[in-house]
Amino acid sequence: MDPLRSGDYSIDASDAKDMAFTTLRILRDNLRFNICELESSYLANTEVPDLSERIDKKIPPHLSYSCQFWAQHLEKTEFDLELAGQVRDIVGSEKIMFWMEILSLLGRVGKGVSALACVRRWLLKENSDFGNTLRLAEDGIKFIENFISPMLHSTPHLYVSALPFVPSNTLLSEVVMPKLHSSARIHGGGLKGWPLVQLLLQGHTGYVTSAGFSPDGKRIVSGS
Repeated sequence: MDPLRSGDYSIDASDAKDMAFTTLRILRDNLRFNICELESSYLANTEVPDLSERIDKKIPPHLSYSCQFWAQHLEKTEFDLELAGQVRDIVGSEKIMFWMEILSLLGRVGKGVSALACVRRWLLKENSDFGNTLRLAEDGIKFIENFISPMLHSTPHLYVSALPFVPSNTLLSEVVMPKLHSSARIHGGGLKGWPLVQLLLQGHTGYVTSAGFSPDGKRIVSGS
């Protein structure tokens, strides 16, 4: 963090490394399937009457913080083999799904894209033996972009309506599906690779005649 902006709350590079290790270890030790013990996939998150209480009980502040900010701490560090191994333990296993599950419960699924983008940039700092971790981070970004709607609507649909449709030729499918035996399988007609169209925007009732993008690529405006 910039000490001029953050004052007493600034974190220097050495602190960032400690924070990256600590948050990753918290994820490693605490992530698990169906952490809030939701009984049904038929209810939207907003329809689970005691969801807030379950989140408070099952996702304590240190775990909530780690899920949301581990990658930002990671990106502020220099490449480190031991730290990269910790990243691989999360991104390269079924724990990546359990992490997304918590983001869904917190209503912070969008943070998953920025977090995995941080991981990608960090891994690209060094030519290393973590190519598969890089590919899994990229798959994770595409997974969220394609399935963010059901993930935000109902957390169990991360496993029910999203995971079964991960393209079969992706590394994410190869790594995660064998670990989650209860997930449905698509035995015919499924996608082999990620679709080129990642997001369909709705709103216009007529033909779109113009579009413009912000310089940072984060916003789009269209006219009809």
